[in-house]
Amino acid sequence: MKSLLKVIIVTISVFCCKLSNAAVLTVCNYGTVAQFTSLANAYVAANPGDTLYVYGSPTDYGTFIVQKKITIIGAGYADSSINLSTTISTIVLDTTVSSTASGSNIIGINFTNINFTANSVTNVFISRCNNFSTGGFIAMGPVNWTIENCVLDNIVFSLFGGSFVGCSSGIVNNNVIEGFPGDSYGSGYASAPGLLFDHNMVVGNTGGPGGALSYFIGTYATITNNVFLNFSSVGSAGYSNFTNNLLVYTAGPVSYPIGSYDIGSGNLDTTSSPFVNGLIYWTNPSSLSSNWQLLPSCSGHNGATDGTDIGIFGGSSPMMNFTGAAAIPQMTLLTAPTTVTLDSPINVHFKARQQH
Repeated sequence: MKSLLKVIIVTISVFCCKLSNAAVLTVCNYGTVAQFTSLANAYVAANPGDTLYVYGSPTDYGTFIVQKKITIIGAGYADSSINLSTTISTIVLDTTVSSTASGSNIIGINFTNINFTANSVTNVFISRCNNFSTGGFIAMGPVNWTIENCVLDNIVFSLFGGSFVGCSSGIVNNNVIEGFPGDSYGSGYASAPGLLFDHNMVVGNTGGPGGALSYFIGTYATITNNVFLNFSSVGSAGYSNFTNNLLVYTAGPVSYPIGSYDIGSGNLDTTSSPFVNGLIYWTNPSSLSSNWQLLPSCSGHNGATDGTDIGIFGGSSPMMNFTGAAAIPQMTLLTAPTTVTLDSPINVHFKARQQH
């Protein structure tokens, strides 16, 4: 019976990817429901452009080094219908003489660090991921990376080992970020002239008054439609365009633009909670279950430059939920006969739901 179900699930997965001429390989280190029990073995078997579906598990999948274009989809990090998250503690995007991780996608993964080893790793898409670990981070590559719908401890602009690279082009949108994005080593500004930092919620501190909002992105970035939560004061973004953001602060007043070298206009501020949940502090993971939608009475409601809400629920890619579940159909029911006979029809029924 288990073998039959495995064949059915794999067949459905492969069929769904026929149009893209890519294979789907399933991985689970907890039980025997997938094609592979080792993520490393599944990766070796995959061709560039293939997808690895990595099941939720109580066991960390460990360090994963990617040296070819691959899509990694996990079960998310807090989906109550799945119970088990997909944890890959460290993901390293690498380049070799003959192959590169450029063009890879990472979706629905709980991690500690995502890093890269060469500036030539470009066009990476990271979505619906989470790193609960204090001190964890995504090291964002310098060219055409997109990070969206994640809950993160930090984003930095440094190579593995500390080389300072900045960001010439990229998008960071609709994330919750529990720290100060920028240089992980605190040595100054990261140069980010092509970075769009849009519709995020940056949390200055958890559970108590935050510090100064300063050195948080890098020089020459475009910083729009974000909520900056729980900061006591503001410093400088470093020659950036700081426009149409909402600052929720615990002490004031504040003035805009936020530093003498910055430009920008249309920014808002408040000392009271603008959220439906009435909170002014973020505490991960308990805050994942709170309603962080803006109140209709808040000036940031429909107040973004695109006419949507300022913050994570506005823009073209609003935060759909705090589960990390991928936006792919999810099977909810599968029934099959417990025994079959030779040359007899096999009646299999399954139901699926759309996953936003």
